[in-house]
Amino acid sequence: AARRAAPAHAAPKPRRPTSAERAELEGIEARIIEAETAVAELESILNDPEFQARRFAEVPRRLADLHAAQERVAALYRRWEELDSLPG
Repeated sequence: AARRAAPAHAAPKPRRPTSAERAELEGIEARIIEAETAVAELESILNDPEFQARRFAEVPRRLADLHAAQERVAALYRRWEELDSLPG
């Protein structure tokens, strides 16, 4: 009787999310909303002519804060996509 050899490059079985990952996925939307709110608040401050006129020395720091907040939003969306792609 001829035996068939197992494929040399069998696809690995997709791993299921851990309980910590499931909990993270359940709470990530709230974290994204919180991060997007921080971005909106910083944008509002930076777009305020009064702030720019009276507190212009703070603009570089606030811009750095804005860029960090925007990166946090992007990182959270990437993580959400990663968690959501796990089977189960």
